[in-house]
Amino acid sequence: MEEELTVRALWLAYIGKFTQDKIAQFLNISRQKVQRLIADGIAKEFVSVQICHEISALIEIEEDIKSKFGIEHCQIVPRMPGKAQAEIYMESLGLAGSTYLFKLLSGPDEKTIGIGMGRTLSHVAKHFQKRTDIDLNNHKFVPLIGSFTKKSAMNPMNLMYLLGEKTNAETYFLPAPLFVDSVAERDILEKQGSVKNVLDLALKADHYLVGIGEVGPTSALLNYGLISKDIQNQLRSKGAMAEIVGKFIDKNGKLVNHPINHLSITIPIERLRNKSVVAVCSGLEKIKAILTVLKTKLISGLITDEDTAGHLLKCP
Repeated sequence: MEEELTVRALWLAYIGKFTQDKIAQFLNISRQKVQRLIADGIAKEFVSVQICHEISALIEIEEDIKSKFGIEHCQIVPRMPGKAQAEIYMESLGLAGSTYLFKLLSGPDEKTIGIGMGRTLSHVAKHFQKRTDIDLNNHKFVPLIGSFTKKSAMNPMNLMYLLGEKTNAETYFLPAPLFVDSVAERDILEKQGSVKNVLDLALKADHYLVGIGEVGPTSALLNYGLISKDIQNQLRSKGAMAEIVGKFIDKNGKLVNHPINHLSITIPIERLRNKSVVAVCSGLEKIKAILTVLKTKLISGLITDEDTAGHLLKCP
C-alpha cells in the first residue's frame, strides 16, 4: 500500500505537475508525507526518464480489461485531479505509449511499426526519448492513413518526422490526403507507386499504434475541419459509433454506409483484425467508441486512464 501511494505521488508530481499541497489534498495525506513519499521513490529509483514502477490496483484493472475484452495488452495510467484532466491525461498516455513503443523497438529483431492518427499519438511521439545507448535505426515507421491538408500536431506526416528524428529509424510518408473528393481520385492516387508502396508496407507492418475517435462534438476530424458537421450528423444517423484509421464503423465493427468511407486513403480496417494493434486513447466522451472497437476485436491492446478503464468495466 505504501509503495502504491509512492508511485501515485510520483505520477502526480512528475507527470501531472501538481504542487505538493495539491497532491496531499488529492491523496488525503499530509504535505510532509508527500515529501517523504517522493523522496523515497527517488531513492528507490522509481523515477528515471520514465516512472519505472507500477501500481498494484492498476495492474488488477489491467487484468480485468484484458479478461473482459479478450485483448493481450493493457496499460492504465493513474487518475489525476483537477479540471484540466484531459491535457494531463494526454501527457500521461503519451509517456505510457512511448514506453510501450520503446519496448517494441528494443528487441533484437527489425520491426515495422504502423502509426495511425490522434492527439494522443502526437504526445507519444513527443515523449519518446532520443537514446544514445541503444541503436534503433534498423526499424521502420509507416503511416496507416493519408495526411492532413492543415497543419496539426496529430498529422501523420508530423508524427513520422518526429519519430524518425528521435529514433533515426527509416520513416515513410504517404504523399496523399486522408480524404479526397471522389472515388475516381482515390483509385488514381492508390495506384501511384509512391502511394501504393507505402500502403503495401503498412499492410505488412509488425505492429500498429492507433487512436480511436468518437463521432461527436469532441471529434478531432470535426474540430480540425477534415469533416463537416453535416457529414458527422449523417454518419451518426447511419449508426456510426467510432472512427479508427480514418474509417467510421457501426456497433458491429462494420463500415458505415456513407460516401466518406469510400473517400479516405487508409489501410482497410479488416486488416487490423488478428494483428498486434494497440490503441492509445482516453476520455469519458469516447467510452462508446472505445467499447465498440474493443467488442468488435479491431484492437489487441489498449493504453488508457484509470477513469476510462473503470467505465469500460462497468459497461455491459
